[in-house]
Amino acid sequence: METMETISSEQSYQEQQVNREQVQQLNDAKYASLTSRAVSARARALVERLTGRVEWEELEKKTRKTKRGEEARFTLRRAVEGIIGDLLRAHSDKKSGGWVFRSRKANSFSGGEVSYRNFATIVKNLDNLIETKVGYQEWSNGFDAGGPRLPIRTKATRFRAKPEFIQLCERNGVDVFAHRGSLHP
Repeated sequence: METMETISSEQSYQEQQVNREQVQQLNDAKYASLTSRAVSARARALVERLTGRVEWEELEKKTRKTKRGEEARFTLRRAVEGIIGDLLRAHSDKKSGGWVFRSRKANSFSGGEVSYRNFATIVKNLDNLIETKVGYQEWSNGFDAGGPRLPIRTKATRFRAKPEFIQLCERNGVDVFAHRGSLHP
């Protein structure tokens, strides 16, 4: 992920402006709470379609050893709903450029409605629909030699709907700009 400090002085002014705009969008990303729920029939159909797509990808890639039971499929479906809602909410926000952020640390999912495993499974298997900018941490060596290392700057991973995802939503009758009638946060 680029920061303002990494923009090279050798780049043209236009390239620098584009980089600065993207950096600002990444900094203005919305938090992905993963709590949205499908309320319209079209949104529920889209969620079912994407849930099926995740399961199909797992079969193709042989990343899952056993078939999901009813309860496990329900929790996967809830995770898909949450991700769809957050991506669509951000898509209509010009300031963030469609970006949302969410830590990929397993402990950041503790006590939430969406498990780390389901989130990771969805992001991995829908990578052709979701753009990702990996988060990072910068560390210092502390104030004293041999002292504890301290984080200077951290950024969580950013996600954004690819144009193919937006087209899929539109083909399924989910209005990506008026999604509030389809998915509720």
